[in-house]
Amino acid sequence: MFLRRVGEATSRPLRDQRSGRVWVTHERWFPDGERISYHGEYRGLPLFGDQTSHQQHHFYYGVLDVARDLPREYFLSDPSRQPWHCPPSPDGRRIVTDCRGGQGGLDLLRPDDATGVCQIEPLVSLRSDQVPLKGPEQWRERNPVWSPDGRKILFRTARQGAVQIFAVELDG
Repeated sequence: MFLRRVGEATSRPLRDQRSGRVWVTHERWFPDGERISYHGEYRGLPLFGDQTSHQQHHFYYGVLDVARDLPREYFLSDPSRQPWHCPPSPDGRRIVTDCRGGQGGLDLLRPDDATGVCQIEPLVSLRSDQVPLKGPEQWRERNPVWSPDGRKILFRTARQGAVQIFAVELDG
């Protein structure tokens, strides 16, 4: 992801990814037009002073405040989960993601500025329809999209052999 301001001659990366140890992908604007949502991975980097974790992959969710050129990144409360498409809710307080790892499916993420961690709330599981999996991607829920009022999420899935669009209503 590169940032280029109107009137500037050059672009600059949000994150320097040349080392191959950090990457950023799946960028999306927040509804306020002032922040960008993205996700990525730290590869083989020690975190929080933990020198024993240097071979692990650490997935994160990020927000870039464009006006202040300030990125903020949050690790997931479950390190086995990998966020993928991460559109923010219309009010900007929650993020829905089609996570990989764990049970798969859709998760709601709630970033906590105090801890730097995203709490995960499972929303739709790959096994939610009680049909046994025939392959790792067959019934994968993908590409979640918020309704304008933030009360529903649409996603596509191929649970019954053909791609279909499903909606899930959120409580509160």
